[in-house]
Amino acid sequence: MPATIMDGRALAAKVQAEVAGDVAGLGDVGLATVLVGDDPASHIYIRRKHEAAQGVGIRSDDRRLPADISQEELIAIVEELNDDDSIDGILVQSPLPKHLDEAKTIEALDPAKAVSLRKHVGGAAPKEMTRMLASRRETLADHLGWVEERHAAIKAARQETAALIQQLDR
Repeated sequence: MPATIMDGRALAAKVQAEVAGDVAGLGDVGLATVLVGDDPASHIYIRRKHEAAQGVGIRSDDRRLPADISQEELIAIVEELNDDDSIDGILVQSPLPKHLDEAKTIEALDPAKAVSLRKHVGGAAPKEMTRMLASRRETLADHLGWVEERHAAIKAARQETAALIQQLDR
């Protein structure tokens, strides 16, 4: 099978348009992010999450908290977001400052609203996330048309193999 040159920007635009369509079908969708402290990489990551959310029509709530916030204050903010019906997903950015208990903070998240629990559940996504991801019918390969090409290549290889076997049997 020849190499395929991907147009990453075109593919990203296609996927973004599809996600935007899905979001529009859901109605008002809200994402809250919680960032504690001044880690530069975390600020970039959260900024990009908000840009991506905006790009597909998701309303976002950006909570930037001081590094010296107490555990109790942080839990209170998480619980406030849990109780806010306009928020559908909550992302608490890691790492948290050393004086905060990350496990307690994550435990305070409503599992139905937790955007990313991967590292807190033994390295695997929660069952709900796994089911959601498995239910997506289209993959990168589907977008690129590789599935049909792969099936055609397998069928051709099987036909060639069958023809070779028949020749050997003669």
